[in-house]
Amino acid sequence: MEFINFSEQESKNIEKGLGFTSKSEINPSLIPSDLPVTKTDHYLQDCEEFLDPERTIGTENPYATVVFPNNRTSTHKLFVNQDRIKGISYIHCITNELVHLSNFIQFFKITDISTPLTRKRCSHAIIMSFYSGLNFKPKK
Repeated sequence: MEFINFSEQESKNIEKGLGFTSKSEINPSLIPSDLPVTKTDHYLQDCEEFLDPERTIGTENPYATVVFPNNRTSTHKLFVNQDRIKGISYIHCITNELVHLSNFIQFFKITDISTPLTRKRCSHAIIMSFYSGLNFKPKK
C-alpha cells in the first residue's frame, strides 16, 4: 500500500494496527500492493470524482471509502476523510475498508465476474463474508 498524506508515524501505526487482523479478516495477498490510501482534505470531491454513482455498493461512509474500478478509474483506491479523523481513528477506518476490499475481491474471484457489479451482488458478498467469518453456513 502507498500511504499518501500520512506522516511516517501514522504509516507505522497503520501497519502495526493491521498486524492485529487475521488472514480471514484481511487476506494480504488479495490487497493490491500499489493500493493508494489517501488522507484527503477534499473527501467529498474525491469521492465524487472517482465513485460511479450508478455502481455504488453501499459500503461508502463519511470516514473512509474504497473505490472499486469503474468507468472513472481503472484501479482500486481508498480515501480517508481527514476532517473526520480523531486521534488514531484512521487506523480503524482504513482497516474497516480493507476488510471490505478483501472480502469483495475474494467474492468476485469465486463468482462469475463477467456479471456487472450491482448492489444486489455486493449485498450478497457482504452477507456471505459475514457468515464465513462466523464459520456458519446459511441454509439454502
